[in-house]
Amino acid sequence: MVSLPPNERPDSMLLGLTRKHGDTLLKHLLEITALYDLSNGLNFNFHATISDALDDVEQLLMQTLDIDDFCIMLLDEKKEYLYVAKAGNSAGSETRNTRIRIGSGISGLVAKNREPIVVQDVSLEERFLFYNGAMKGIGSFLSIPIETVENDIIGVFNVHKPTPNGFGENDLLIFSATAMHIGSALGKSNIFEATQKLAVIDELTQLYSRRYFLDTLEREISNAKRYGGVLSLIMVDVDNFKEVNDLYGHQAGDEVLANLASIVKKHTRSGDIASRYGGDELMVLMTGVTRGEAFSLAEKLRSVVEGNIVATAVNEPDRELTVSIGVSNYPENGQSAKEIINYADKTLYCAKEMGRNKVCISIDQGNSCGEELRRSKRYNVGVSRRLPGRGHVLCVDICVSGIWISSLMDDVSLEGFRLVVRFMPEIGKKYDCKALIRSDTIKSVDFSARCVTSQKLAEKEYLSGFAVMGNLEFWSKTYRMIVR
Repeated sequence: MVSLPPNERPDSMLLGLTRKHGDTLLKHLLEITALYDLSNGLNFNFHATISDALDDVEQLLMQTLDIDDFCIMLLDEKKEYLYVAKAGNSAGSETRNTRIRIGSGISGLVAKNREPIVVQDVSLEERFLFYNGAMKGIGSFLSIPIETVENDIIGVFNVHKPTPNGFGENDLLIFSATAMHIGSALGKSNIFEATQKLAVIDELTQLYSRRYFLDTLEREISNAKRYGGVLSLIMVDVDNFKEVNDLYGHQAGDEVLANLASIVKKHTRSGDIASRYGGDELMVLMTGVTRGEAFSLAEKLRSVVEGNIVATAVNEPDRELTVSIGVSNYPENGQSAKEIINYADKTLYCAKEMGRNKVCISIDQGNSCGEELRRSKRYNVGVSRRLPGRGHVLCVDICVSGIWISSLMDDVSLEGFRLVVRFMPEIGKKYDCKALIRSDTIKSVDFSARCVTSQKLAEKEYLSGFAVMGNLEFWSKTYRMIVR
């Protein structure tokens, strides 16, 4: 028989029970509303990148669920490690560089087994790693796998509490639903990022696509007009490429293009835009680069390609390939993208007409292959010149404030050389230099030179003479390679 507590009225007890269950119902209602808001925020907002999605996740977690001590860890490309992609409050700075191997610690086990783990007292759990010791002050810990709608595991969602026994009976359910929404949002943004990458990256060469190149060129010309800048294009075309496809097959042709693209990426600046412009035509956009500097870089590229790209096929002899390169510049050769591209196309055609394996910078009569830049008045100087039985010089670079700059050789003697450089040298100052030489292999030889003369040619462009210091025997050999 059930009896009432002494001095307790039944209506009072009923009111108390109603309040108790009402508070519980209200709490559940608030949790459901929070999850609904989180779901709407993540699934109806457009996220162009994973970074955008993670920023939205952070904001919504704090606004809807009042969670500020959390960590989202994502798998690396090889799916061997978890790294911290987004974290709230103190976790952000403390765990920034943390990487956890799959299967290691609580987070690694959750990612491996794809099952959530709740640790109510981390002091009793020897597998807990405190983010490899990077974060203290955790009393209880919850880790849940993050999966996409296709059930692909992409990371884990961790929630921390400062004291033991910090999680209630419904927290696992609530945070599991939260992880599901996070996975959906990240999965969509990942697909979008991959789609965007396909739109701007050529699959064969892994260079930028023609469309991306043209959009970037239009934007950079606009910037150059606004701020008074310069930019240059080099158009690279494989010599006799049709014969390669006809005799060696299209697979061999694809390998040639892929190898050429690799060389272009390696020997251009990190900020340059290298793209596949046409079938076997590659284009490089170089902002802030004058026509003379573009010629120097193009000649260096042509020289590296020569002898390093070979077409091979069964029952066919190996064939060494070369490239022809055309150069154009804004504002010298045009005011629009179309004009600059057309000029580069014409100089490329000029290079082909002059016998291939050349760099052409001008279509003016008498200067069709840039001889005014290749040779001095006193010497027949080649920036890259092969002599029988010897190696040849690819270029001479000069170090300015710790940065190596490819400079255009204008003149040379047994005592030194003259360069077109894009900085104002200090007369009397000693500079570190190096010559890039190819014989059986490509190697560089370091030496020093002192600036003895300097004349301004244009804005940030100087014609400067240098006297070689030390290693004169090397320079004597270099001189004999350069002149003829």
